[in-house]
Amino acid sequence: MELLLYIPGEPISQPRCRATCFGGKSRLYTPTKNGIAEYKAAIRIEAARCFEGPMLDCPIEVDCIFVFSRPKRLQWKTRPMPRLPMTALRDRDNLDKAVLDALTNVVWTNDKLVFDGRVSKWYADGGEQPHTTIMIRW
Repeated sequence: MELLLYIPGEPISQPRCRATCFGGKSRLYTPTKNGIAEYKAAIRIEAARCFEGPMLDCPIEVDCIFVFSRPKRLQWKTRPMPRLPMTALRDRDNLDKAVLDALTNVVWTNDKLVFDGRVSKWYADGGEQPHTTIMIRW
């Protein structure tokens, strides 16, 4: 079986955990200023809308395609603008982690069940809006 999710908007990567010292005790926290909470909520809402049945507890494959806004330096008025691979900024593993964490307890019981999948990052083509496409197979 398979499930296809489309999440409009700029993809956001999971920020690294940070440590701070307060009152002589160290504390770990995950920064949320980059909009990660809203991005994960959008993924959860779309998954809950499209996925029916009990949460999965079996081996799962997840493919993610992250499409980012095209930067000004790559925009042309007279030439075609196909999708381009994105190699700058966000790490693909942090993008994937945000998706897998968001879908835990919505589609599957634990993201350790995900055993395979492909992750790709792209700049949008000329007429495309930024989005995330998630294909889940079990």
